[in-house]
Amino acid sequence: MGNTASSAVETLEMMRLNPRNPSILMSSCEKLTSPSPELVTLLFQNGAIELLVSILFNHRSDAALLDAVCRALSPLLCGPEERSRLCDAGGVTALLEGIVTHESASESACATLWTGCSGSEEVGKVVTENGLEILLECTKRGRGEGQALGAMSCVCAESEVARKKLWELGAVEAVMGVLKSAGELLLKRRGLGFLIVMAEESNEVREVLIKEEGVDLALLMLLRDVGEVLLVEKCLGLLLYLTEEGGKGRDRFVELGGIEAIVECMETHGESLDVQEWCCGLLLNLTKDPTLHKRVVDERGGAALQNTTKSFPDSQIIQEWGTQACSNLAKFLHKETTAKVYADRASLCLAEGDLSETLSLLTEAIELDDQGEYRLLRATAHFAAQDVSAAAEDVGVWGEGETAPEAFSRRAGLLALNGDLAGARMAYEEGLERHPYHLDLMIALRVLEGSSPQKGARRKSLDRSTRQSPKGPAKKSAWF
Repeated sequence: MGNTASSAVETLEMMRLNPRNPSILMSSCEKLTSPSPELVTLLFQNGAIELLVSILFNHRSDAALLDAVCRALSPLLCGPEERSRLCDAGGVTALLEGIVTHESASESACATLWTGCSGSEEVGKVVTENGLEILLECTKRGRGEGQALGAMSCVCAESEVARKKLWELGAVEAVMGVLKSAGELLLKRRGLGFLIVMAEESNEVREVLIKEEGVDLALLMLLRDVGEVLLVEKCLGLLLYLTEEGGKGRDRFVELGGIEAIVECMETHGESLDVQEWCCGLLLNLTKDPTLHKRVVDERGGAALQNTTKSFPDSQIIQEWGTQACSNLAKFLHKETTAKVYADRASLCLAEGDLSETLSLLTEAIELDDQGEYRLLRATAHFAAQDVSAAAEDVGVWGEGETAPEAFSRRAGLLALNGDLAGARMAYEEGLERHPYHLDLMIALRVLEGSSPQKGARRKSLDRSTRQSPKGPAKKSAWF
């Protein structure tokens, strides 16, 4: 440490003795890059920040030296006192001038500004007054845009004035344009980070982002790079704000497969607290809409919430958001049990002759758990209410997954009662294709066609001359 400290002090002294010698200044700046924490303190105490800022002013036309000074200056801005010293020395103004003057040094100058802005209201104020337009122009032109976005995000996070000014400058639309063509993951993350800061407190910004296809863009980025946890966190953060108020943002997210994307992120990044928190927030937004509850559960969102709340008991955010979302979904998370309760109550109501309540309860049960037995029970209630069409529809849905002869008989009978003789005939014929020796189906079809089993016209599918009837008593024929 002794030799290193002595060498650093000697380097500063050499710079002071040769303030107009670009070559010496350049080599000296290179010696000061990547200092240890102890050396940073020593350099600060020996006036390194003021010295480097003076070089920025005295060598405005030297782009290479500007770049070297910025790389030496950035590591020194590690605390509020150091950043304040930069501001007092006029360093923020000098950096902004350098960005405007030298395109080749924009990246390093923007990076130094970004470091200076972090947690410093004083630096942020100077940037807000004089530098937001410059940083935004860098973003638009691709000159150190990643660093410029970082600096703007830091300033906006601390200043409502800065957010308002950038909004008026069209920064949201500009950054959306940059992201649509961005290829680098780092640039995507910084652009999304800026949009999150802008959208966090502004419904107006959210509306513009939704209009500019912000939901589409964030979800596409997420799905393309679902393994990149840092990018996934930013995408989820922006989507959280764009779905918060419901409406078009939420609808578009669900339409594009957002629920499945959330579940995939939660499963892929099970150890990431940030990912799990953002996902719980997103699912909470979706569960505020009762019409989405069944879909969230069906697409495994409910199970993912339950797993996360169990896995992260110490996260206040997950416990709050996740528990609330699970509470919203409680009816569907326990759908089998709840559906059976509804169906049992419906059976009692049907026995008592309360058809209206029976149909209401069975509709709830079927919405939760579309079981064939619930469909048949509702068909019975519809039939009792003389709504043959609705009864036929329920039996038709039930019969699609059933292969027993009774399924075809019930479906055909209700279709016939509803006046759909062609549909009834097709149901009987389909049943006979599966059960070619079933006497009840054959008789019912012949009755439907207006002829007796003995005298009716023989059809190939019903020709019994080459078939043997199975032993055993025939069942009674019934349409329902």
